Formats: sequence, C-alpha cells, structure tokens
Amino acid sequence: MTAAGTPLWRSLLSVGGGAARRSESAKLRFVALILSTFILVMALAAMAMIHAAYAGKEDRRTARTPVWQEDRSKATNSTLWLVGSDSLQDQRRFSVVYLTPDKGDAPLPPGVTTWPGPGEAVLSPALLRAGAGEGIEERYGQLAGTIQPAGLEDPGEWLAYVRPAEPLVAERPVEAVSSFGPESGRIATGLEPGSADDDDKPQWMLQALAGGLLLTPAVTFVFVAVRVGAHARDRRGALIDVLGGNRRDRAILALGEVVRPVLLGVMSTLPVLFLITQTDITIPHVNYVLRSGDVAHNAWLLVTALVVAALFVLLITVATDRMSGRAEGNRARSTSNPRRKKILASLFPAALLLAVFGPDLVPQAAIYRVYLIWIGLVAVVLTMPSAVSQIIAWGGLALEKAGRRRGWPAALVAGRRASVFPGAVARLISGVLLALVLFAQSVAWQTIFGTHNAQLEAMLKSSDRTVAEIGPKGQVSEQQVLTLLAKIPQKAEAVVVDNPPAETKAHLSCMAPAMRFANFSSRAVTFQQGWIRIPTAACEN
Repeated sequence: MTAAGTPLWRSLLSVGGGAARRSESAKLRFVALILSTFILVMALAAMAMIHAAYAGKEDRRTARTPVWQEDRSKATNSTLWLVGSDSLQDQRRFSVVYLTPDKGDAPLPPGVTTWPGPGEAVLSPALLRAGAGEGIEERYGQLAGTIQPAGLEDPGEWLAYVRPAEPLVAERPVEAVSSFGPESGRIATGLEPGSADDDDKPQWMLQALAGGLLLTPAVTFVFVAVRVGAHARDRRGALIDVLGGNRRDRAILALGEVVRPVLLGVMSTLPVLFLITQTDITIPHVNYVLRSGDVAHNAWLLVTALVVAALFVLLITVATDRMSGRAEGNRARSTSNPRRKKILASLFPAALLLAVFGPDLVPQAAIYRVYLIWIGLVAVVLTMPSAVSQIIAWGGLALEKAGRRRGWPAALVAGRRASVFPGAVARLISGVLLALVLFAQSVAWQTIFGTHNAQLEAMLKSSDRTVAEIGPKGQVSEQQVLTLLAKIPQKAEAVVVDNPPAETKAHLSCMAPAMRFANFSSRAVTFQQGWIRIPTAACEN
C-alpha cells in the first residue's frame, strides 16, 4: 500500500499510463502498438478462418455423400444415382449427378428442396454464372432451380443435379441410395459428387503461407512497436532498480504503458471480424468466397485469436523489459545485449543467401524446396533488425570520429548517440524494410502462380491437343447428331467413333463444305502434331 492507501500495483499502472503519454516517441509508440496489435489479431484470425473454411467444406461434403443401399429389394425409400462429369470451355471438370426417384419417398441430396421434373436440372449459382455464355442453363434440359448453399462445398462450387427425361435403370453403374450423410448409415465415398479434396491444397500449406506472409511479419512488427522509445524506458527502469523496486514492479509499470493501445488495437478488429461472421467475403485475386456461416460456427477461434494476440503483446512487453537487465550502482546506462545483437547480425548474410539461392539448390519438384523458401524468409525477418542496428552503430562510430577530427559538434553528438543507441533508427528502418519484404513476397508468389498458369495455357494453345469426348445416353437421331456437329468450331475436327471388335466406323469432318461419312480401319486414324489425321481416301469426293 502507498501512503494514500492506494495499492502499489495500481499506482504503478497509473504511473506507466502517464509515462506512456509523456515519454520519448510516446505518440509514435502508441500508434505503432495499436497497428501491430491489429495486424497480429488479423493474422491469427486469417489462420482461424482457413481452418473454418476447410472444416465447413468437409462437413457439407460429408453431409451430401450418399448412403448406399446394398440390397435394393429391402429399400423402402431410395433414389437411383449416377455421378458423371462435364466441363466448360478451357475450364476444369465439374460433377453432373443424374438421379431418378426409385422407391417410396425418394430422398433428395442436401440443397435440393423438390424433385425436378423429367428432363429438368438443378444447377449451382456459380455454374449458372460461369456457363452463361455457353448456354449452360439449357445443356441438361429445362432449368428447374438452383442448389441451395447447404448442398454446396462453397458458394463458388460448380455442380449440377439432372433428372433425365428417361428414368435411370437400376443396373451398374447406376446405384440405389437410401439417404445422405453419416447420421443415416454408412456413407459411400465413391458416390459423392465433386472431387472430394483432390482439387484442394492441404490445409497445412495455406496455414504455412499465412504463417510466413502474415504471422511472422506481424510478430516482428510487435517487437518493433514494443521497443519504440526503449532508451527512455530503460533509464526509467534503472531508476526503479535504484529506488529498490523489483522485477514485478517493473513489469507492472511496463504493462501500464501498453494496456491502453493494446486494448484499442484489439477493439479495432471487432467490427471487421463481426462483418466477416455476417457477410460472405470474396478473397481478392483468387475470387474464393468465404462463407460467413463457417466463420460464425468457429467464432471461438476468433475469440481465441483476440485473447492470444493481446496476451502476446503484453508478454513481449514484459519480456523485453526484463531482457534489458537491471541497473548496477546509481547510474542509468544502456542495458541492451550487444553480444546477442552481434550474433543475430552475423547470421543475416547467411539467412539472406539461404532465402535467395537456397531454393535453387534443390530440384523443382522437391517438397522441401518450399520449406527452404519459408525458412529463409523467416530467418531474414528475424535477423534483419539486428543487422540494421549493427550497421547504424558502425555508421555512428564513423560519424563520431569524423566529427571529432573535423571539430563538428553536431556530427560528434549525433554519431555518439547513433553508435551507443542505434535501436531507435534501426526500428524505423527495419519496419520499412519488413514491409518491403512482405510486399515483395506477395508479388513474387502471385507472379509464380500466374506464370505457371500462363505457361500452361501457352502450352495447350501451341500443342492444340485438347480433346472433348461426348457420349450420348440412350438413342439419338441423325438430326440431333448433325445439330451437335454444326455447333463445333471451324478449327476443330469432329470424329464420331463406334468401336466394334473388327472395324471402326467414323463420321468425320473433311475439308469440304458438307459432312462426309466413311468406313475405314481403326489403324487409318493417326495422331500427328496434335491433330487427328484422317487419310484422304477416307473422305468421299
């Protein structure tokens, strides 16, 4: 207790709060702590949202997986089910599920509320938008509606449920399903629509990406913000030591300086996080739609991110105050650890070489190539501040010697201060450099992915080996075949193949205005330079 009856810890918190407003670089540190706390919370929240997105997709994927009816004769309610696939021009494939009521109250997959009529289809909203230019709404028959969000892995999924005009027949590969989801029985993963998680990157890869590009710089910015104006605080801590204070007293005083900006930083994230739990967010550049329901379902992870970020900043504040050491005697002095800084500074060139040249030393396909990239990036971020501080100290010594030799008082004082207390300038420069590193990494990764995609598209255009296989279900008339062939682009070659044991009959497009038909041996068709080549004799004059 103090003389006025106020607990000592409360007085120290009050003193710390007052010192935070009047000390050296007070406003700069206040703003830096708010921003660094905000960035740290958002980095942790991003990792939480990645987990929420994966968990939500897995839950909905499992919920729509059919329960296979092994003995169809015992089924009271069943649906005939056949999973196929289709694609849009120059796009990856998507699932098309053909289904027909079989027995009783035939179950419908999640997201489909009523049975479409024969010859009708229910499509996902994203597929309708993406295929609008290709007439996707008429490709499978009359459009009967759209799939509700509960039946889609994510809002951007392409999926179609089609009820054929002619009912499916309960013969393989058609299967009878009795319900959907693990709550109703043993699910058959081979009958699920979509590509399961085959098209998804493993969660750990995105978590590592967020950890390297978001969390690591955020943690570094916290260190930089905490140490802004450290020289004056070290002197104040030394004064407390001289007056008989202990480490607990110094810790409470340090917490009093940062509690207010840390709380403001945490509170500034609340509107953003609340918005994400209420509104679907489209991730820029990748156009992935993050479902607000998934984030809201895992809101406890966001609360954990808030608490962990606040505690981390407070812990770092206390830890760095203790690392500054205790004063000896009655003279305040610089209490930094030059040996630790020199060790970290000496590791910076090796870290930089590892980040720049390390990945080139391993094969392109090696999985540990990515590990080397991240290890090099983290090493550069952690050692860069010490290296900058050491360079500033050397520059300060050179400036001090020049000022002493030429009789320049300003240069002498500035050089002396920079050589003894290089941290202030080093923290400012390190913050800018770390921001540049983060920006360069984001641009580099975007360029890498964009380059790979551009190379793939260029290869496909140059080789021109794209093949689309179309197989009609049931009987089709000659007029329907001709109508389909008439829609094929001029630069494409259409080959309609029926493959009996001894002979291949092909209906093909020759270099003539009309469609010709011919019978020829299957050996007459060859592939050359990416084109299906038909002997001239196969075309009628």
